[in-house]
Amino acid sequence: MDPFNMSASPKLATEFVASRSSFKDLRDTPFEACGTKEVNGSLRQRNTLQQFHDTFLPLSAQYETPSAMCGYFSVANALLAARVLKQQTVSQHDLATLFR
Repeated sequence: MDPFNMSASPKLATEFVASRSSFKDLRDTPFEACGTKEVNGSLRQRNTLQQFHDTFLPLSAQYETPSAMCGYFSVANALLAARVLKQQTVSQHDLATLFR
């Protein structure tokens, strides 16, 4: 499915998964400065909506938002996920339940 096909549904169901260790040489997170430590596991990105889909154009005009609404969707998804995922460690089952 082409995620930029505007005639398709605005709902996406694509996912990116990578091992944290594959990003070992990157210093995007200054663990020492943050008082945290690196944790083993997987990094996951779940693409849920096509932000540029025609469905969202009237909302963008009505609420005077930028056409790139990724920030709005990110915050909304984080708030929804926080309601469901109350524990610090999240299982594969928890994620599957959240994104069904």
